[in-house]
Amino acid sequence: MRKEFRRQLVLLALGSAMVPFSGAMAQSDENGITAEQSRASSAHSGASQPAIVVTARRKEESILETPLAVSAFSADDIAAAGLQDFNDIFLFAPGVYNSNVTGRSDRITIRGVSQVSTTGGSNAGVFVDGIYVSGPVTALELDNLERVEVVKGPQSTQFGRGTLAGAVNYVTRRPSDTWEGQVKVTAATLDEYSASGYVSGPLNDNFSFLAGGGYFNQDSLFYNAYENRKDMGGKESYSGTFGLRFKSSVADIYLRATYSESKADPIGIYTQGPEFNNCNLSTPRQYYCGVINIDYNDIKNITRAIPAPAGSTGQYQYPGSRGSQGYVGGEAGTDRESLRIALITNLDFDSTIVQLISSYQTEDERWGSDATNRAVVSSPLLPNGSAVDISRDWEDFSQEIRIRRSFGDFLELTVGGYFFTSDRNETATYIPEDRGTYSEENLALLGAAEFTPVDWLTVTGEVRTQRDQISLHQGTDQFRAVFKATLPRVTIDVTPMEGILLYGVYAQGNKPGSFNTRIGLPSNLIPIDEESIETWEIGVKGSVFDNRLRFALAAYTMDWDNQQLTQQCSPPACAVAMTYTDNVGRSKIQGFEAEVAMEIIPDFWNVQATAAYNDGEIKSYEVVGSGSEVAEALGFGFPATAQGALVSGTPLPGNPEWTFSLTNTLTGDITDDWGWFFRGDYSWVGEQFASIYGQASSGSRELLNLRAGVTNEDWKLELFATNVTQDRSPVSVLRTVRFDAPSNLPVGAQAGIAVQRSFSAILQEPRQFGLSVTKKF
Repeated sequence: MRKEFRRQLVLLALGSAMVPFSGAMAQSDENGITAEQSRASSAHSGASQPAIVVTARRKEESILETPLAVSAFSADDIAAAGLQDFNDIFLFAPGVYNSNVTGRSDRITIRGVSQVSTTGGSNAGVFVDGIYVSGPVTALELDNLERVEVVKGPQSTQFGRGTLAGAVNYVTRRPSDTWEGQVKVTAATLDEYSASGYVSGPLNDNFSFLAGGGYFNQDSLFYNAYENRKDMGGKESYSGTFGLRFKSSVADIYLRATYSESKADPIGIYTQGPEFNNCNLSTPRQYYCGVINIDYNDIKNITRAIPAPAGSTGQYQYPGSRGSQGYVGGEAGTDRESLRIALITNLDFDSTIVQLISSYQTEDERWGSDATNRAVVSSPLLPNGSAVDISRDWEDFSQEIRIRRSFGDFLELTVGGYFFTSDRNETATYIPEDRGTYSEENLALLGAAEFTPVDWLTVTGEVRTQRDQISLHQGTDQFRAVFKATLPRVTIDVTPMEGILLYGVYAQGNKPGSFNTRIGLPSNLIPIDEESIETWEIGVKGSVFDNRLRFALAAYTMDWDNQQLTQQCSPPACAVAMTYTDNVGRSKIQGFEAEVAMEIIPDFWNVQATAAYNDGEIKSYEVVGSGSEVAEALGFGFPATAQGALVSGTPLPGNPEWTFSLTNTLTGDITDDWGWFFRGDYSWVGEQFASIYGQASSGSRELLNLRAGVTNEDWKLELFATNVTQDRSPVSVLRTVRFDAPSNLPVGAQAGIAVQRSFSAILQEPRQFGLSVTKKF
C-alpha cells in the first residue's frame, strides 16, 4: 500500500512538474558559452544548448563527437539539481553506482563491475583534472568544479591505473580573464547548513586567479538505540581552493591547491540479526533469503569510547566503563584532512601540443567504527574488542607528459610517459598494531594514432604499457611484487550523416595488484594479483530535429578474470579468524544503456531520461579456507572441490541489474529580467545482492526530488525537497556475522554460534526540505 502511494505521488509530481536535467547532453563549459549566457540559461536550460565539451580521451572534444560512453555534468547541471556529492551524481549516470558500505572507502560500480573486497582500491579510478586520486574523495567539494565526467568501460590506455570499470574525472573551475564570482547559502531541515563561494578575475594581461571555499554541516540523522541518542549519519566539512593561471599565445599554465577537512559520524547502518534467518538452516551459519527489513527502532552501534579493562592484553578492549580510550578522540567516526597541489602546463605550437602534469597529494585519515554494527560488547571473534580504530596517511606524487601532433585532418599521433609513486602508513590503534608502510610505484609509456582516411571514418589505436611495483614493510617483514601489463584499445567511429556518430570499441583494462595488510596472515595469502577485463562495445549518439533531441545508446559485453573477492582464514592457518582478499573469481557481464534529452516545448519544457541494464553473472568463484564458509556454499547446492566449493551462475553482488532516471523542467518568464522554474528528479535503482549467493537483497530504491524557484542573471532563490516519498529502502546491503554468543558455552561452541549470518543495510537519508540562495556577480 505504501509503495503504491509512492508510485502515485511520483507519477503525479512528474506528470505535472517534470524536470530540467540537461545533464551530459545539454550544457556547455567555458569553451561553449559565455558566463553571461550561462547565468541566463540557469532557468531556461534545454536540449537545444551547445553540447558539453569533455576530455574523456584527454583532449577537448564535444561529447557527441567522442566515440566512448560518457556521462558528463556541468557546473550548471550540478547546481540545478542540487547535487552534493558523487553519490548524487551517479543516480543520473546510467549504469553507475556507489555502495559506500563503511563510510571509509568508495565502491564505485560501473557497468556491473562491482567490488566485493575492500582491499586494493576501487574498481573505477577517480581523478581530479586527470590526476589519479588514491584515497577516498567522498568529501570533494563540488561548487568549484567546471564539470564531472564519468567515462565507462576500461580506460587504462588514457587514464592508467585503477580504471578496470571506468574513470570518474572531476574538472576544476579555471581562473577567468574577467571578474566574476558567486556566493551560495543553503539551510534545510535535518539541521543542515552550508555556504560556498568563489571569486575569480585577472591580475594583469597574462595572469588570473581563483579563490574559493565551502562549509557544510549536517547534524546526526539516525537514532542509536544503544547510545540513546542521534549520532549516526552526520557530517561536517571545510574546503578551500586557490588557483593561479598564466596564459599567453603559446602557454596555458594552471597551478591549483585544494585543502579540505571533514569529520563524519559513523555511517547510518542497521544490522538484521540471525533470528530472522530463513534459509540454509541446516548449515552452521544459516542464511537469510529475501529483502532486508530495516527496524529503525533497533539501530544499535557502539559510538562512544570505552577503555580497556584492567589486565587486558590490548589497549582498547571490551567490556569496561565509559571513558576516553576506546576510540581516538573519544568518538567513532571518520576524520580526514587532505591537500592536493597540481601544476598543469599546456604548450600549443600550432600542430603540436605538449602537456605536462605534476601533482602532489597528501591525506590523513582516522576511521573508528563498531566492528559488529550491532553493539556487541564482547565477542569471541574480536579478542581486541569491537571498537575498531584505524589511522592511515597517504602521500602521492605523479608526473605525466603527453605530446600530440596533428598532420592535417588525416593523422594525429600522441606519445607520452607517466610516473606515479604512493606511500601509505596504516596503524590499527585499537589493538595496537602497526600494519606497516604500503608503497606503489607505476611507470608507463603510452601512445595513440588517430587515422581519418575519409571525412566519415576514423580509426584510433591506443596502447599503454606499464610496470607496477608494490611493496609492504611490516617490521622486519618485507614483501614485494611487480606486475607488467600492455593494455590496448581500438576504436572505429563512423559519421554516416551530419549529427550522428556510430562507434565500436575493443579494450582491455586492469586493476593493480595489492597486499593484504592484516598481521597474522600466512605469507602466501598476503599478495593479491591484478584483475583484468576485456570488453567489446558498440554505440550510437547524436542530435536531430535542430538539436532539440539528443541521444546516446551503447551495448557491451565484458569478460572479467582473476577477480578479487573476500575469503576467510581460520585457525590453525591463521592465529585468529580473519578475512583476506584473494584472486578466485571469473564473471561475464552484458548490458546496454541509454541517455535521451529532449526539448519538448522550446523555452518551457525539457526532459531527460536515462536507463541501464547490467546482466552480471559469476562464472566461477571458489570458496576456500573457513569450514563454515565452505559448508555455507555447499548448503546452497554448489559442488564441492578439492579445497572447498565452486559457486557459479549467480548474480554479481552489489550490482543493481536495472537503473533508471527521469528529469524534467518547466520554465517561464515573470518579467523581462526574472524567470521561474519547477523541476523534478526521479531515480530508480534495482535490487542488489549482499553476497555471491544472490539471496539476501536490498530491494529496489526510488527517490523523488523537487525544486522550484525564481532566477535572473545575478540571483537564484529556490525551495527544494529531497526524498519526497520518504523511501527507506537500503542504499546497499552486505553480509556479516552475529559476533555474540552465550558466555556459558565453551569457547569453541561460542565461536560456532558467533559466525551465524547477520545482514547490514546502509540507510537512506530521510526526507528533507530546504531553501537555497545564490548570488552571482
